[in-house]
Amino acid sequence: MAEPQMTLIDRLNLLLTLEYVQDKLYRRALETDVLPASYRRVFQQIGLQETQHVRLLRIVLADGAAERPKTDFTAGGRHPDVFEKFNTFLKVSREIEELSVAAYKAQLPAFRDQPGILKAVMRMHTVEARHAAEVRRILGQKAWDGAFDQPLDDAGISAALNQFLPGR
Repeated sequence: MAEPQMTLIDRLNLLLTLEYVQDKLYRRALETDVLPASYRRVFQQIGLQETQHVRLLRIVLADGAAERPKTDFTAGGRHPDVFEKFNTFLKVSREIEELSVAAYKAQLPAFRDQPGILKAVMRMHTVEARHAAEVRRILGQKAWDGAFDQPLDDAGISAALNQFLPGR
């Protein structure tokens, strides 16, 4: 049996849920001592931008906006020291930022007949790519893996996201 088609609202709520997760990750990190002083402002800025993404998507979705989910940044115990060791935090941040880039890219075609939404989503997509590149730079990695990103379908995006959402 084929997967049910996602509606535009479903797709926007998927992006909103990712933004909620990112927003919470950076808020939580800023409440701990995991961030070295030399990188605190970087993650403060990324976090502020994620908060702005949440606000915009909530405005677009209005009463249809998903609620903030519960989060598990240990990913079911895979990253138990995410808010204790900077390197673990960076790995989780990279994973979530790159997932966000893939999710935005996957949703873009669905908004082709909604030029205002398409423009906003494209603008957030490029910022998410910059976040991912900055986290990679801090990790001492190249900002790219090759000339083309690997595609990720809706099921892959949901599976990757759900590891940070307990009970899903």
